[in-house]
Amino acid sequence: VLTNSRNPSPHPMVKGCRWTKGVEGEKAEVPFVPSEDTVYAVFDLDDTLLRGDSALLWSEFVCREGLVPNKDQYLKREAELFAQYAKGQMDMDDYMTNWLSPLKGMDRDTLATHMSTFIDK
Repeated sequence: VLTNSRNPSPHPMVKGCRWTKGVEGEKAEVPFVPSEDTVYAVFDLDDTLLRGDSALLWSEFVCREGLVPNKDQYLKREAELFAQYAKGQMDMDDYMTNWLSPLKGMDRDTLATHMSTFIDK
């Protein structure tokens, strides 16, 4: 988990971050120094970094790729959950159950292929 001493919430791009790892209750801190091989994963859930919500973009992608048996029902539920989110009333378990449902039973290689296609598009 990357954290900043002034702002304890995890955030990998904050200046002065430390990589914290340890075993239950113990913390070992070493400076975070990105290298050429550093891989970053960017998720934007509120339109601040990407043009669109990455979770919603993924949902639309899995529907286009035919990974959702009933895409109308899936997207309707997604819209209901986003409306709840806007009101501060969304149940995260309900959201994750819906959002992850197309991936249920999918093997790692297939998921990796879909993720690469999603990122490339």
